[in-house]
Amino acid sequence: MRIFFILLLLLPAVLRPEKVVTLRPGDPIREIGSNLEYFRDSTASLNFETVCRLKSEGRFLQSPSNVLNFNLTSDVIWLHGWFTADGVGPWYLESNNPSITRLTYYIRVNHGEWRFDTLGLTVPLNRRELHLYRLIHPIDIMPGDTAEVFISAFDYAPLLIQIRAGTLDRFFENDHQGNRLHGVYFGLIIMMILYNAFLYVTNRESVYLYYVGYMVFNALFVSIVNGYLILLPEWMDVVLISQSTIIPALFSVFGVLFTITFLNLAKYAPVWRKIMIALLVLPATAFLFTLLGFGRTGFSLLQLGGMLFAVCTLVVGIVVYLRGYRPAKFYLLGFGSYFIGLFFLIMVDVIHLPYHDEAIVVLEIGGAMEAIMLSFAIGDKLNISTKEKQLAQAEALRAATENERIIREQNVVLENKVNERTKEIALQKDIIEDKNKDILGSIQYARRIQKALIASDIKMQKILGDHFIFYRPKDIVSGDFYWAEETPAGDSLLCVGDCTGHGVPGAFMSLLNITFLNEALTRHPDGDPAAMLNYVRKQVIRSLAADAEGGKDGMDAVMIRLNRKSGELSAACANNPMWIVRKNEVLELPPDKMPVGKHHMVESEFRNKFFRLEKNDLLILFTDGYADQFGGEKYGKAGGKKFKYKNLMALLQTHSGLTGDVLVKLLDDTLAEWKGNLEQVDDILLIGIRY
Repeated sequence: MRIFFILLLLLPAVLRPEKVVTLRPGDPIREIGSNLEYFRDSTASLNFETVCRLKSEGRFLQSPSNVLNFNLTSDVIWLHGWFTADGVGPWYLESNNPSITRLTYYIRVNHGEWRFDTLGLTVPLNRRELHLYRLIHPIDIMPGDTAEVFISAFDYAPLLIQIRAGTLDRFFENDHQGNRLHGVYFGLIIMMILYNAFLYVTNRESVYLYYVGYMVFNALFVSIVNGYLILLPEWMDVVLISQSTIIPALFSVFGVLFTITFLNLAKYAPVWRKIMIALLVLPATAFLFTLLGFGRTGFSLLQLGGMLFAVCTLVVGIVVYLRGYRPAKFYLLGFGSYFIGLFFLIMVDVIHLPYHDEAIVVLEIGGAMEAIMLSFAIGDKLNISTKEKQLAQAEALRAATENERIIREQNVVLENKVNERTKEIALQKDIIEDKNKDILGSIQYARRIQKALIASDIKMQKILGDHFIFYRPKDIVSGDFYWAEETPAGDSLLCVGDCTGHGVPGAFMSLLNITFLNEALTRHPDGDPAAMLNYVRKQVIRSLAADAEGGKDGMDAVMIRLNRKSGELSAACANNPMWIVRKNEVLELPPDKMPVGKHHMVESEFRNKFFRLEKNDLLILFTDGYADQFGGEKYGKAGGKKFKYKNLMALLQTHSGLTGDVLVKLLDDTLAEWKGNLEQVDDILLIGIRY
């Protein structure tokens, strides 16, 4: 009765033209492609029920061989076959092309329920029944069972279908042998990558960097072909699968760049250099087509580019070798070995040659030989470069020796003239040094006078309390000055002035203005800032009126009166503003747009600005020297640009909470870094008062 039941199950298979695949224990892995039927779904949209109906209508064709090669196609290929077991398995089916984008198995045993499962590059390892990079799927049949199997295949790359059957032990045994060979190959490639990366770091020559890029993407390309891509992190799978041309495109780009640089085509074959550069258009265009959604067109361009590259590299290698460049022979051996395998692999896809596992083996053996030969080539190139440098150094030494002889002879002629001129220069130098000593002595004396008239540190501390002073004269004496006094009522007075000019002229003007400020306080003992500046201006104009040019001299200034108990502040500003930093906010008291001196506009009176301070407010009085200083690392060689008021304001606003000493150091360090090697352009004065 059981035999009858088995025959009944096998009857549909007997009546069909397909060959039933019988799985027997102890058999090696079997190629079963010729036992299957296939159907091309050109719409790539048929569902499983429709495909089953088409099968029953006899629309499937018998497979002509164990390997079906469809090259680049958007069709979905359906396979169908019958299986029975003549012994205990377990039994498995495997696609010998592990880089297929999507492979779906539909299996039912003894006409039971259909079960389906999808494998391929789009399915990560953790979602596979067997966590293997190979596309292996079980057929759960026992001895005497019959299984009907449909397989659908789809690929963005050239579609090769090679289905094999066997036990898991047989598959593992076969994979272990292949993995050992792959391990040797990838180990060699990694060694070459690390070695040439080290050479790039030590020599900084682009040829090593291009070679590293070429070998990295070469290894990734071989990984894709062998299915190892699935072992990479999942986010890389998504990128590389969605942009199927990125690896071969970059592989081609780095290969072209390496060839151009290594063979020194600019020197030995400039025409071929232009041809090789033109080859870069193909991988770039292929990648662009892929981004626009025409992936198979892009892949076709890559196949064309790969064949052209293979031919051109061999031709240009021969040309450069015949023109006397010795490392080209290693280049020819290396690239020739690899591109024979690559050319064969591409031709398998393009003209549908019979596919064999040996195609990948040839590619990997060629890649290993290429890595070894190109390493020899790079070493030979390094030796030649070293010898060329040694010859260049020897020639430079010979030229230097000859130049030294000529210079010695010229020095004998010039020495007598130099001795004569030296005596004259020494005499002139003594005269100039004596005059410089007299001038510097006078200026130093003027500095002592100016320092005596400027308020002392003790006086400033008594009048202003918590404050800091940043004072950097351009020369020994300065046109910037500060003046401080106290009114009979106990109010603090402070004036920060910037006189016309700097150095000695500016210093004379500062002494004149200090004198007038002392007179102004006598005339206005209440210390009214506007009244005092109005008085000083009249005195400056009157004193310098005899000189038509000098009558335009004067100063820009800020004059304040501060009641430290109440916080009441009044200020008069001549051309220069005044800042109040309050809780990281800067409040500006704008100036009257006229100097303390003669002005081209009709003079009007200075006006007071009134303000009430709060605890911890920071008053800033300054001249224009800091903001007008040229510098900046980017502009130093070209003369620089100004520091500007907005940057000074931001600096003080950000660091207003620091103590006076720390702020002075910060201002000093910032100025030094900004100025660099440039000259200080003006006197600099900045005073801060903490309320």
